Amino acid sequence: MNINEGGIAGLFTAGWDMGTAVSLQFSVPVTTIPVRVRGIVRNRAGYRYGFEFVGLALQEQEIINWTCRTLDLLH
Repeated sequence: MNINEGGIAGLFTAGWDMGTAVSLQFSVPVTTIPVRVRGIVRNRAGYRYGFEFVGLALQEQEIINWTCRTLDLLH
């Protein structure tokens, strides 16, 4: 899984068309509560899908930003 402030990518066996709106739920290392957000399918390569985050609440933005900063420190 790859994540940045604008979106997330991961491997999925389900199939979606480009532009499909989806609900996403995933875990991040900075909180024990799963992150639940809306996204749009922006790209696909085999089973790997890229999603753009849409309509993030302030708390969701903060968690994602914190996650990205934390993961940057680990690399």
